[in-house]
Amino acid sequence: MQEMHCQTPPISVYKTLMHTLHILDVPLYLIVIIALFKIKSNIFQTYKYYLIWHTIINVLTEFHSCFLMLPVVHLPYPLLRATGILAEFGFSGLFLFYVLSAFIIQTSFSIIEMFYFRYKASVFDYQSRNFTKFVKLFIYSFRVLTILFPGITFGTFFYSIERQEEYKKELAMIDPSIPEVTCYSSVLAAPFSDSVMISTMITWLACIICAFSVIPSTTIYLNSHLRSTKNMSPGVVRMQKMLLSSLIVQTFVHGFMLGIPNILFVYTIFFGAHLEVAAYAAFMCLTFHGFLSTIAMIMYTKPIHIAILETFQRFCSSLKNIIGCLKPQNQFH
Repeated sequence: MQEMHCQTPPISVYKTLMHTLHILDVPLYLIVIIALFKIKSNIFQTYKYYLIWHTIINVLTEFHSCFLMLPVVHLPYPLLRATGILAEFGFSGLFLFYVLSAFIIQTSFSIIEMFYFRYKASVFDYQSRNFTKFVKLFIYSFRVLTILFPGITFGTFFYSIERQEEYKKELAMIDPSIPEVTCYSSVLAAPFSDSVMISTMITWLACIICAFSVIPSTTIYLNSHLRSTKNMSPGVVRMQKMLLSSLIVQTFVHGFMLGIPNILFVYTIFFGAHLEVAAYAAFMCLTFHGFLSTIAMIMYTKPIHIAILETFQRFCSSLKNIIGCLKPQNQFH
């Protein structure tokens, strides 16, 4: 009977939305990546590879969440159960949760690296400035944490699996109404239960501190610098301001759509939760944050939407040529 519960699919509306929205937004990601590769601007030449990296991370995060993991909740407890493709092949819920967490950290890492690049590109004498030392401290710390997080989680994976089994059995005894709790595809959040969980939470918290230290401070510093600089032409200053504004909007989208799920998750750990609609909405925010961020990037980054328009024009022109070549053949036959 337990095995049947472990194979129980998610609610149909949630599953359909997760699959359909990802399939619909993948073409947008592809168009943006193609457009970025086509941009030849000297100012944009290196920065575009940061945007490509960031976009690829968004695609991978979505695909993992929508198809490979497809998590469902079992409220009021902080219990997730993977129902995606990898869960059907026997992957543990803990492993899939770790992968999702690593992707989220990569998303944050790519954002603060873009802020650091924008800082270096806008401030010619950045190496001699004291603010650079401040930013470097958190940038290098985040780089270490990006390596440390998978090192801790995957390096202690088998130990954590054993602990998970203990925690889930304890919960099953307390509340036998959730047979799915003992499934291998389920994962129970127990952040202060052992040294590995504590280390993971500290690493996660340190990543948040680094991000919140770099992003607002760099934004304020660059806005002040670009208003007063005399080392760049007005056109270059406008371009730098436009790229910074675009990055700020993208970051706001990420912060809002990732912040809500994290706050709800922490709330559930300490106080429990009963509103499943809110839980699934939070997962959809977490999954599709990259899609809205990419739309913001297109809207606020002029070189990108120009490149996309040019790509569409070439496509339409090629399509007309193909149709033009086929018409005489159809008339002949």
